[in-house]
Amino acid sequence: MIYIAFDSCENNYRSQHAKSLELISSLFSSLGYEDVTVTKSSKGRPVCDSTEIDISVTHSKNLVAVAAVCEKEIEDSDYFELPDVGSFIGIDIEEIDEATDLARKNSIAKKFLGKEISSPTEFYLGWTQHEAYGKMTGEGITAKEALPY
Repeated sequence: MIYIAFDSCENNYRSQHAKSLELISSLFSSLGYEDVTVTKSSKGRPVCDSTEIDISVTHSKNLVAVAAVCEKEIEDSDYFELPDVGSFIGIDIEEIDEATDLARKNSIAKKFLGKEISSPTEFYLGWTQHEAYGKMTGEGITAKEALPY
């Protein structure tokens, strides 16, 4: 199963980080994992010391989200649940800024997404897919595999 937990926070790194740790702890506890340690890989991907669970964390402004994939199921869950699609997970959120500099976003889209974009919404849709995929594989935004944007 895939579990997604999210909550609001202040728009600063300290608050986003604290909220992500709180969400991870709560989710692990609900899954019956009491002493799981989370570290970071050399590329910054969160890694659990339990091989039974994989997580991904994202934040944008006042929102933090944590996604976890594992075989356990939570009864009467308050978490958003999806069917399991694999053993690794990546998640990303971004606030769509309609006033964004489209020329700058196009430069980023060409470099990382391999295509031009025509609107901020198109950029953020492609970017969040790209970043979530990079988080899932552990390659980060340098992931080169093409995605069907």
